[in-house]
Amino acid sequence: MRHRSFTPFIAASVLLSTSLAGADGLVKYKDFPKSPEFVYLATEAETKAWKGIKSDAEAEAFVALFWARRDPDLKTPANEFKADFDARVKAADEHFKLSTVRGALTERGRLFILVGPPKSVSITPGDKPFEPPIKAGVFDTVVNEPGTAIGENVTTFTYDAGVLPPSAGIKTLVAKFAVEQTRDSLIGPPDVRRIETQAIKAALKNPELEKAPILAPGTEVHVATTTSKPGEAPAPTRSSSRSSSTRLSSRRRRISAHTRVPGRTMLQS
Repeated sequence: MRHRSFTPFIAASVLLSTSLAGADGLVKYKDFPKSPEFVYLATEAETKAWKGIKSDAEAEAFVALFWARRDPDLKTPANEFKADFDARVKAADEHFKLSTVRGALTERGRLFILVGPPKSVSITPGDKPFEPPIKAGVFDTVVNEPGTAIGENVTTFTYDAGVLPPSAGIKTLVAKFAVEQTRDSLIGPPDVRRIETQAIKAALKNPELEKAPILAPGTEVHVATTTSKPGEAPAPTRSSSRSSSTRLSSRRRRISAHTRVPGRTMLQS
């Protein structure tokens, strides 16, 4: 009985899969453009540069530079801005998640991440009950306006001068969101978008940086002596990298522990 050899077929399959992987080259970082940091913080130049990234190695260098440009102190191994940002993303994912949208990418998550935790949060039932359309064809798409969907509520974030970043330029902010089952939307005020934009610009500390610095192990670092306001770079003081790591870990715990969105109050981090 003759046995056919499948070696050429297998070899061709491996070669094809390898070439396809090489064409797309991104595995670890393929979803980076969908991340909150890229969606919210990436400049026009960075968005254009990302389109030229072909491999995970190139992507890793890009991501390192991306965060370095937003590092308030390049002389330290710890990036305080990234630590705060990551902690806010985690809290937003936990408290603002919708059925089809991760919490960090909701409108509430955007403000929470870019500007910081508000002093307080209140949640009230929507004042416009859902009224189904009188006549709708089978193929009609009916989109409910904010404030008219089943299960809708209004969530209010209240900020004062104690929690607003200096870039805000105002002393108080009361932001309202209509929250539905599958989406949320900003009701107002218009100042919200301006403050978010200012926070994005303020975060870019080293826009001209072309390569992320590499610090030797054991390098002494500078960390904040007092807790900074959301979006504000901490004032430096000399310490050790271990001390810096400990303080950043403590800061992340405070953001998570003090966030109580399902109830009536959210304390400042």
